[in-house]
Amino acid sequence: MEATDLGTLGGYTSIANDINNEGQVVGSSGISLSNGTSHAFRWQNGTMTDLGDWAANGINDGGQIVGSNGHAVLWDNGTMTDLGTLGGYNYSSGSDINNVGQVVGVSTGPSGWGHSVLWQSGTIRDLGALPGYNFSSAASINDFGDIVGWSAKTPSDPVFEATLWHNGTITDLGTLGGGASEAASINNVGQIVGWSSTPAGLADAVLWQNGSITDLGSLGCGSASAQDINDAGQIVGTSSSCYADTVAFLWEGGNMTDLGNAGTTCGYTEAYGINDAGQVVGECNPHAILWTTPSPPPVPFLARASATPSTTEVGVQVAFTCSATGRAPPILFSWDFGDGGAASTQAAQHAFSSPGMKRVTCTATDTSRESVTNEIQVYVSSGPAVIAVANRSAASPGMPITFTALAAGGSGGYIYTWAFGDGSSADGAAVSHAYQSHGQYTATVSVTDTLQGSATTSLTVIVAKLDVEATESTTTVASGTAITFAASASGGAGGPYTYLWDFGDGSTGIGPIVTHSFANSGSYAPKVTVADSSGVSYQKSLETIAVQPPSAVPVGPASSPDPLVWGTAIVVVVALGVGVVLLLLRRRSRQP
Repeated sequence: MEATDLGTLGGYTSIANDINNEGQVVGSSGISLSNGTSHAFRWQNGTMTDLGDWAANGINDGGQIVGSNGHAVLWDNGTMTDLGTLGGYNYSSGSDINNVGQVVGVSTGPSGWGHSVLWQSGTIRDLGALPGYNFSSAASINDFGDIVGWSAKTPSDPVFEATLWHNGTITDLGTLGGGASEAASINNVGQIVGWSSTPAGLADAVLWQNGSITDLGSLGCGSASAQDINDAGQIVGTSSSCYADTVAFLWEGGNMTDLGNAGTTCGYTEAYGINDAGQVVGECNPHAILWTTPSPPPVPFLARASATPSTTEVGVQVAFTCSATGRAPPILFSWDFGDGGAASTQAAQHAFSSPGMKRVTCTATDTSRESVTNEIQVYVSSGPAVIAVANRSAASPGMPITFTALAAGGSGGYIYTWAFGDGSSADGAAVSHAYQSHGQYTATVSVTDTLQGSATTSLTVIVAKLDVEATESTTTVASGTAITFAASASGGAGGPYTYLWDFGDGSTGIGPIVTHSFANSGSYAPKVTVADSSGVSYQKSLETIAVQPPSAVPVGPASSPDPLVWGTAIVVVVALGVGVVLLLLRRRSRQP
């Protein structure tokens, strides 16, 4: 085992917290022997660089570093970004960063409780805590977005429970039978390490994998805690011992080994991080230290596929992403979507055309043509369906029409969007709209559910002005002589139309064809008011009728009624005839 003292920035102490696969080490160091001020540092190839007045906790393979100066911060190639907080007591700290750039840590919220958080793409998300717990803190995130840490009940009576956040689900990882546990790190294989109390009241280093917990023990004479695990399954941490306060250990193949003190005099040693090359960093008090294991085991080649969302509907685009670890790029990716569809990119989109459980497979291939696969399942359900009705299919310009839509199926939470065909739109299951111009319009409603499944349907609406034609059989008549009045209507909301006549002499009539005789001579101005099926009405005035005494009207051939009168009368007679025939047929059909 080779060990290297990393030195300091000029102060008395230093501590190394993490190391990436490029061999870059981050931590904190005192900067002066005269005071206790410490700065973040990055150590690489024998050189320790001062990064400023903050604490560096984690580094990814791209050299991005996270930590805290009271707020969680991200250091990226000399640029420092404040990651912000959840509010409240205005504190946050970044614990780890993966190779995708996702950062996890802890932040206080408005209630004052500290909660695990995830920073990504410029946003902060509260991860919450186990049910019944108030506090939580995220310690580690792997390249597939799995997060581990702990949840606690209260600061005065802390009961720690190791916690896993995976795809939106929070899981209590359990203990060795004692009352508390804490998860410190997760690798890309999904193995988790930390510590757990035992029924005897000790705290042992533990490994969680495949739903079970393994006691890694200690180096004797006390407790132990595992701090980090690489993709090869090597575990490092700190254990009490029978000859020193604490000692750093390496666990592999079922054996726990004391890492030693680098050939120097140390008050104690502790190990906090290990990379895939088997390089371990920590503290050989009072200095940061780097241990190099002689022959680390091979790192497995892993692929991990994900689908967003993993529950979807027919026709909805699903975003698929595949990641690979354990091999140097370039990596080639291919997809089999389980329905005949395929893709050859790391990230792909696909919509399924039929419902059911779909088995989707990602294949990753390295430059030596070694391949690994990862299969996931996507549940596809039928999407929503929608029907729509209108309270009228015809209307006059300016007349409100009520449109109503009803959706079913899909995931619910429907959003209705209407397009009325005249450039206007509205949102809601029931809406009202008035067309201002004549014409035939197609009103379309689109419904979208919570999974973005959609359906559409349309209605046709005819918009026309209520048009009325009316005439009388004569405009000059002797008093007491009957005159025939006729009217016809079209447009508006359609029939049945109602006709109300006002003859100008105080008398009225109802129907499309009526007769009336004026008892007294004089001039009369008849008019008819026609209403369509919606109640919208239009009034039509006829020519003035001159009524004279009988002796004053010349005798001549009777004038022929207006063609409109004859046409309307014929329609009425035919309708009455059809009605009589139907009545006779109905009566005959009832005879035995």
